[in-house]
Amino acid sequence: MATLSACLVIKNEAATLRRCLESVRDIVDEIVVGIDDTTTDDSEAIARDVADTVYLFTWKDDFSAARNECIHRAHSEYYLSLDGHEFIPEEWVDVISGMKVYPRKALAAVKNRLTAEAIEEVRIQLYNQPFTGWVPAVFFSVPRILHSSIRFHNATHNVAHSADPEKRLSFQDIIVIHDAPEENRRHRKAQRKAMDIRNLRKATRRRRTDSRSWFYLGNTYFGQGMFEESVGAYRQYIKLLDMHSIYHEEYYEVSLMLSGALIELNKYDEARFVLEKVAVRSWYRREALIALGDIAAHAHEQAKAVHFYTMAATTPIAVSPMFQNGPAVTWLPWIKAAQVYKEYGNYHKALACYQKAITYWNNPDWQKQCDAIRTQITQSNNRERINEVYYES
Repeated sequence: MATLSACLVIKNEAATLRRCLESVRDIVDEIVVGIDDTTTDDSEAIARDVADTVYLFTWKDDFSAARNECIHRAHSEYYLSLDGHEFIPEEWVDVISGMKVYPRKALAAVKNRLTAEAIEEVRIQLYNQPFTGWVPAVFFSVPRILHSSIRFHNATHNVAHSADPEKRLSFQDIIVIHDAPEENRRHRKAQRKAMDIRNLRKATRRRRTDSRSWFYLGNTYFGQGMFEESVGAYRQYIKLLDMHSIYHEEYYEVSLMLSGALIELNKYDEARFVLEKVAVRSWYRREALIALGDIAAHAHEQAKAVHFYTMAATTPIAVSPMFQNGPAVTWLPWIKAAQVYKEYGNYHKALACYQKAITYWNNPDWQKQCDAIRTQITQSNNRERINEVYYES
């Protein structure tokens, strides 16, 4: 059986660190924790209570450098990369299948396959907050278990992966929950606001054909509300895509974000053009269909809006290495269809859509909407019976 080290680099993660470490303590062979030397909370004490190796490091504005130092200090054949606000749950519900899975057992089982099959990279499912019931806001497949010879690269959006596709595995039932406290999220956003733009601009100036940097720069601009700038970055990426035939799933993500920025700028026709093109190319993804429904609803085109929402709700879900919207593949298209039906007085269909959404997330507000719609239906039926009696008499 292969040996596995959990490797973390953290700063001020005391609120969630123990949950993280204890979720893997009985599975991994070693836990190594690097702590930013400007940490001010009890992270170090918690780490020393649970981890095997704890050390302090000086932050150098480079995530890859920090992670690689941690990997260098580990002693196992493979490493599992985690953040201090992440954890592996005992059980969860798989977003795609809707079935209960057991991520810790799955992680323990995969150790048996690593050495036997000469695997260098294992992709797991990362579920990101906020959660609506068991549904994550975003989920995607990401390499988190890697051979010790593989290192991270890129200062900002650091990545590590095997160069050999034959030595990669992907497990849908190994789930890592990304769940940081609000204060940590605010701090991370403030830290990355300046750092990301600075580093990514530097990368695109150094090499104009660096498509990944344009991709992440567009995302960073979008997250900061700089929509004109994000449109420029995404369009530069698309030019490079045409030149180099970059992976189509990333093209889908860029097109979706580009359309979102155009909608924020009230450029609905341009957004529709982008979405229609990508919806045909990536027909198995739901987000573009929902966005097309939103544009139709904004234009008061009820039938077209419901058409796109229904298509989204019934499109089979595909596993993707890029970001997928959790609500989009579960309850969101049903709720949007319900709202359109209700607005135009089709209460029976509105009720059916609300009830379908509730199977994914038992939202009390939706239950209230169902009760209100049932009342509307009852009143409407009573009026119809009164009218029938009147006309018959």
